[in-house]
Amino acid sequence: MPNDNYVLSFQRLDVYIAAKEIARLVHEARITHAELRDQAERASVSCFLQLAEGLPNDGSGMRKKYLRQLIPHETT
Repeated sequence: MPNDNYVLSFQRLDVYIAAKEIARLVHEARITHAELRDQAERASVSCFLQLAEGLPNDGSGMRKKYLRQLIPHETT
């Protein structure tokens, strides 16, 4: 991490780092098919932004709301 003095605690989580890296890799992939590129970029950025929005919340209810959207769960 560039400067740990300015990194928030949730930004050190593996899931946050992985989502940010995926967004970066998709952007750098330079996908030539316009529709596929648009879909891949929107999906990777959406995952990263939802984590960034939900993880800093102190309330467990809000964190659960965002994590529930990101983590697939079984339906019976």
